[in-house]
Amino acid sequence: MGLSCAASAGFIYCVGGANTVGTLESNATYYAPISSSGVGQWAATTSYPSTVDDESCVTSGGFIYCIAGYTALGPQAISATYYAPLSSAGIGAWTAGTAYPTADSGLSCVTVGGYAYCVGGIVGQGSATSAVYDAQLSSSGGIGAWSSAESYPTDTITSCVATGSVIACVSGSTSSGVEGLTDAVYYTSVTT
Repeated sequence: MGLSCAASAGFIYCVGGANTVGTLESNATYYAPISSSGVGQWAATTSYPSTVDDESCVTSGGFIYCIAGYTALGPQAISATYYAPLSSAGIGAWTAGTAYPTADSGLSCVTVGGYAYCVGGIVGQGSATSAVYDAQLSSSGGIGAWSSAESYPTDTITSCVATGSVIACVSGSTSSGVEGLTDAVYYTSVTT
């Protein structure tokens, strides 16, 4: 649970996650081919540099970028980011990227026009946030400086998708517990 998956060029790549309740986070990564007939055989690939769950991974330009998350070391939310090249042979060597502006887990990141946009998540001692940050992704790998963008309308732990220049975030929670569940949907158009 808590792993993050992203697709690129006919493959799905999944990073980290917690194995079971009470088990420490994992640094395992797997990939598999995807097609109209489904998901193919899974294979292990280059391990993530740290144990992590509730990070958010996106792909752009032949690279995977994994942002923030939660680690058993502490345990605590982290601001670390890593990126690696992708191929039909799996994930290549991981490189540290520009740190996310805050330690955050459960955030939702998407890519639009060569930028990563990250929405909400859990910061501090389990408080949801309305913060939105963006950073340019280099065509040769790497993450530029993070900038604060217009805040989300409410504190949130949500799931976002992007198509064209539109980012849409669906449902989620306004806190780390079930008492803050919401069916709210928000969207915005971004320019890069």
